[in-house]
Amino acid sequence: MRNTLKFETLEELTIALESYNSFMCEIPDHFTVLDEYLYDLTVDEFCDLFKKLQTIISSIYDYLVKNPQEVGLVERDKKTGELKTQMQHNISCVKKFLYIIGHFSTLESDSLTIRMDDFMNAYMTYYLNYSIALADHLKQHDRDKQNKFFKAKYVHAVFGLYEKFGFEIKGLPEAYEKNSNITISYPSQPSIVKVIKAFAMPRICKIGFGFDFTKFNYRVFSHTSTTKLPLEDLYTFQLLSTDDKEFLLRLDESLAEVGVSRNEYQHDGYSTYLYGNMRFRVTQDNENKLHPSIPLIVGKTPEQTHRKIPKIEKYIESLPEKYINAIGECRGCQGAKTAECWRRFRVSTKSKNYFICNNAWWTFPAELDAILHIVRAYHV
Repeated sequence: MRNTLKFETLEELTIALESYNSFMCEIPDHFTVLDEYLYDLTVDEFCDLFKKLQTIISSIYDYLVKNPQEVGLVERDKKTGELKTQMQHNISCVKKFLYIIGHFSTLESDSLTIRMDDFMNAYMTYYLNYSIALADHLKQHDRDKQNKFFKAKYVHAVFGLYEKFGFEIKGLPEAYEKNSNITISYPSQPSIVKVIKAFAMPRICKIGFGFDFTKFNYRVFSHTSTTKLPLEDLYTFQLLSTDDKEFLLRLDESLAEVGVSRNEYQHDGYSTYLYGNMRFRVTQDNENKLHPSIPLIVGKTPEQTHRKIPKIEKYIESLPEKYINAIGECRGCQGAKTAECWRRFRVSTKSKNYFICNNAWWTFPAELDAILHIVRAYHV
């Protein structure tokens, strides 16, 4: 699944806003919540408030579909007077505000307080994030840059949206003031700020921001904040077909049995399950279908690459015919057109020559019979 916010036309903007607000988790009335997230709430209270928070954020995005100009997503052309799109990154502004407020604030009774300087450094760092994960380290920005960003990126207007939907924002200056504090509360249901604080705690909500946070994955609360979530509790896993779920779980188990563990994060705008030293990946596409891939040949020099040829020949010899198409053959790039392309080499097996590239990924079908050959490929 690709979580993209890019658009160029007004129609594409509407589609992007609706997409960003769709496929949200269907939150049950009751779900598991560990004590570290409760902040003196009962589990039932927490569950009710989390559902309420999702409703509020969804309502804000429904409003933005009809009023994109409020956060600078469109503006009128000065010459023609026609509306035109701008500021693509602002699609995610409401949810990034929610994460930043929760993560960098201090909980004080029924309100959250965040230093303006902390807020601006975080938002300016995260603003350009198109990928699933938010940046690991915050950049520090001087006062002049923060002031320009505050005005240009509609920061005041986004806080205004929160006010429009029931939040109370105190201490927000008209222009940027480094030493000011902002206090956020929700008078009609004061304890909802505790849920905001809790939702920004799990590590997966940062490294999987584009899915597990933006889609309100309630399953994160059944694990400690630093835990690597099991496959079955990741948001993207829920979108898979029954067959693909079984394949991914079986593959995960088979790789674990030979000492290859799944990394805790997904990356690039696609949902990608990475294993080991990122030498193996399973990509989940726009239609939520799986594509397990591995670069079978890794070598920085011709000598390192050619030492593997006998193993590659033996591996291909053992492959069933239905998986021969997985071979990462040379695709004829610019390098391959030169007379001395060391990345392109010939493998002779099964009475046939294969011209293989050591940059190519070998992609297998996501079916149970392929798992044995995928695991073997990892160790070639």
